[in-house]
Amino acid sequence: MTETLNKTDLASINFSEARERFIVDFFAPCFEQNGLGYTEFQPMSRRLTPKIVRSLLQIVIDDIEVQRSEVKAYMVDKKARDLLAKVGNILADLARLRGTIILPETGEEMSCMVSLVAKALKTGEPITFFTPVCPDWSRDDKGRYDFRSLGGGESFIANKFFVNAPEFLEVFAQNGVPFKGVVLFADWGLETEIDAKGTYGQKLTPDDVQMCFASTFAATDQTLKVLQEDENFGKLFADYVVVSMKDFLAKRIDEQQVMQAMRAFFTSSKQGQRLLEVLNRDSLKINTERLGVHDEENREMTLRNLVEYSTVGQAIGDNSFLVVCESRTTSRCYNMPRANDRKVPAFYIKGRDSLESGVNIL
Repeated sequence: MTETLNKTDLASINFSEARERFIVDFFAPCFEQNGLGYTEFQPMSRRLTPKIVRSLLQIVIDDIEVQRSEVKAYMVDKKARDLLAKVGNILADLARLRGTIILPETGEEMSCMVSLVAKALKTGEPITFFTPVCPDWSRDDKGRYDFRSLGGGESFIANKFFVNAPEFLEVFAQNGVPFKGVVLFADWGLETEIDAKGTYGQKLTPDDVQMCFASTFAATDQTLKVLQEDENFGKLFADYVVVSMKDFLAKRIDEQQVMQAMRAFFTSSKQGQRLLEVLNRDSLKINTERLGVHDEENREMTLRNLVEYSTVGQAIGDNSFLVVCESRTTSRCYNMPRANDRKVPAFYIKGRDSLESGVNIL
């Protein structure tokens, strides 16, 4: 006998057993219809945990029918089925971008991603896409920032975002997911303390650095305005703004209090210490070459970098995505420490260059 259940009755479903049927019913057909075969669907499906199935059903249904004696079977109405199909189409469309985009890499981030997409489709409330971008630092012959000079043009990371983001944003626009965007210009923290020189090798004063920052901010904002007026890209960037990271943080958090908490996390918790040690080890050689630092000095700089990344993460709201273009590894800090159901899904734009292009810490 089949009976109608509401959201409070979802606990009666064994989602571990329902997961496979759910994926086959709602998501596998989207990959087939988009011309993507099993090889593309398999790695995506592995990230779709029972928790994600539960979360999606909680969001999309008004009521659900399930046979209590057979937990693998459930029924949803056409409205919910259509919404789930849209979520599946988005997953399939994102899978197409595997050459230039790395999708959220943890189960927690993937769960939050599909939940936020489903909520946005159902409620019309936009998801905010955040992209931090660096000042106009010079790069070495491998494309990595070497911080030998500071210019006033658009930075490599900002350009990387503007060039590669349209195909990513188009996935959400075409599938009716409302979104807006914030380009966070990093005029805060370690970026302001590097011993900067001008493009002609002269030592820059603090005022000179701020002038370079202002010039880069203006250049970034100008590129955004050009895209907003473009016939092809205007709709994708229509609700984007460029914002000072310093101002953004000042309005949202108590910086010193949050930074103290983040420093304690990376020096006291096992999870934080592991990432600190990995990045300290991986960055030592490159930072010795480009900045002349060694051992303890590099560890302290790495710690400060992680503290700053995670501090920015604490200021980002739950209804958000990160669309990042710099260090794939350091970008993990944006979600440390956040509760598993409050992770900010992080998409990494590889672009068509090396993964090391423009990175701060490897």
